[in-house]
Amino acid sequence: MIRANLFATAIATSFEQGLDSARLQSVSVPLGTERRGLVKIEALVAVVRDETDARLPAAARFALMAIADEIEESADQIDRLERAIVVEVKRDGDMHRLTTIPGVGAITAATIKALGPDPGGFKSTRHFAAGWD
Repeated sequence: MIRANLFATAIATSFEQGLDSARLQSVSVPLGTERRGLVKIEALVAVVRDETDARLPAAARFALMAIADEIEESADQIDRLERAIVVEVKRDGDMHRLTTIPGVGAITAATIKALGPDPGGFKSTRHFAAGWD
């Protein structure tokens, strides 16, 4: 996420140097950790990739291409890792059972299995939950 924030800052700086404030406001985006933040980053990458878009100076576009490449490569790698985790969760009985708990998905189940204490060492689920403190 730090890289994405740097990307947005770099684009905003480029816009500030090359555009008036009215045009800058039309393309500025707040970044967050939710899906809508990812959509905004995708939109910024599209601006960088579109060589006909005059809102971004050519020198800034050239410099931001490498960052856009890294963002896209990272997103692809995250997608591959998430798919691999989902496949492993389906194979592993313990992780699969954890996903039956409302709000627990494949990533959370894999994290609990990888980092959590052995549930067999606790008297009850209450004791297991207290073991996470």
